[in-house]
Parts: sequence; structure tokens; C-alpha cells
Amino acid sequence: MAVWALTKSYESRILPHLIALLDRVVNDTNQENLTYQTLLGIINIGIPSSYQDVSLATIRKASEHGHGRVQETATRYLENYSQNIHKNESS
Repeated sequence: MAVWALTKSYESRILPHLIALLDRVVNDTNQENLTYQTLLGIINIGIPSSYQDVSLATIRKASEHGHGRVQETATRYLENYSQNIHKNESS
């Protein structure tokens, strides 16, 4: 629950810590809730920040190595992100 509360600050300075945390727990099926909250924080804070590239790489890792809703959310986010990039390029 502490991760969820931290992500509500929308402070980009916590991103390196969220990314490190996700790296540590993404493979652990027993930590799915923690991983999910961390992933949401990275999506909400990291994408609109200067950490966009590393945030996207971390979301890809969650898509490839996550479990359950972590993997589903990361995969869906990347698909939507890719579609939006292609739309913007063709406009």
C-alpha cells in the first residue's frame, strides 16, 4: 500500500526507485500486487517525464516477465502506446 501512496505524489524523482523495485519483484508471483502498483506508478509518472525511455523499457520487462494483471496491463499499455505513436507519425 505504501507504493500506491507514493505514486499519488506524481513526483518524477521517485521513478528510479520504482523502476528498481519493479526489477526486483517482477518475476515473483507472490508479489503481484506490489508489482502491479509499481507498474501503474511507472506508467502514470514515467511516461510524461524525462524518464520516458527507461520507463518504457521497464514496462516492456513487465510485459515479458510479469504475471497475471501485471503482464496484461503492461502488454496492453505498450500496444496502445505503439498505436498512438503510429497515429501521430501519420498525421
